[in-house]
Amino acid sequence: MKYEWRKRWQSFTGFCREKRREVLLLGIAVLLLTGLLLAREAAGGSQFIFDEKGNLAAVKRDALGDSAALAVHAKIEREGEKAEEDMILTLRGEKRDNESVSGKAEEMTPEQQLQEKLREAADEVENSEEAVVMLPVELEDGSRIRWSRQKDYSFVLCLLFFPLGLSFLYQGQKQRVKRKNEERTAAIRKALPGFNNQLLLLLNSGLIFNDAFLRIAEGHAVREKKDPFSEILADMLRRSQETGSSLIAAMESYAKTLGIREFSRLTAILADNQYKGVDLTDKLAAESDMLWEQRKKTAEEKGKAAETKLSFPLAVLLLVLILVAAAPAMLQM
Repeated sequence: MKYEWRKRWQSFTGFCREKRREVLLLGIAVLLLTGLLLAREAAGGSQFIFDEKGNLAAVKRDALGDSAALAVHAKIEREGEKAEEDMILTLRGEKRDNESVSGKAEEMTPEQQLQEKLREAADEVENSEEAVVMLPVELEDGSRIRWSRQKDYSFVLCLLFFPLGLSFLYQGQKQRVKRKNEERTAAIRKALPGFNNQLLLLLNSGLIFNDAFLRIAEGHAVREKKDPFSEILADMLRRSQETGSSLIAAMESYAKTLGIREFSRLTAILADNQYKGVDLTDKLAAESDMLWEQRKKTAEEKGKAAETKLSFPLAVLLLVLILVAAAPAMLQM
């Protein structure tokens, strides 16, 4: 488990080094957005006035007659009962008639009554036309109100965008690499039957393995459109020529790297012939049948998957056809 987590961390750090430009741009964007939120919070703080005890005592407008929306928290207490509420004080800059209160006071619970008193006090503050509006701390019935400014932690959420965005980029990169590997594996499996048949024909015509492999690699090299298998053949030939090792050793190294069962099986057959002198022609003929059968099954599976994907668009088209056919009859009803 520890090794697995270390491997994942190494993969993640490798991604960050590879995509350091995107990571840097993401970090700069998050810092700019966080700075804007903090600046807005600091600018809004000038509209709050606190007393010597740190309690919110008054609010003010930037200019007389201007409106302002301020987020506050109010806590009201009376005879052991208490209630609190987060609210937005909207200083409208003009008086507005108080809305009628629905319900009777005797039908309310003590907490609901306190909340109603709190809303009435807030309405008085909102209807004030003063530039600096004092917040009531005690009502006529003895209720005491403690006001405080609501804390804005949106900048903390903004900071979380960096690891979330980094995770999104990393997962997207992993998905692209996975899809690319799957496409590469499919292309190699598709090309293996043809390579096996070419190798078998050339060996039967009297060529040795190295000459047959060279002929096949040269044929793939002159193709206009290179597939992953052509690149692998060219790379194996280049490694063999540069290091002086055998083609079988290069194929065995690729078999371990790719992890494709069919390629590893073909490599094992060729290695047995080179190292042990095992007959190659019969084994390659049997392997050819297996590879072509596997390719046939893969094509059938892709065909079934395509049918499944087309079923939904077909259902939508049928539904549209039914609606178009039935529309005239429905309009005449």
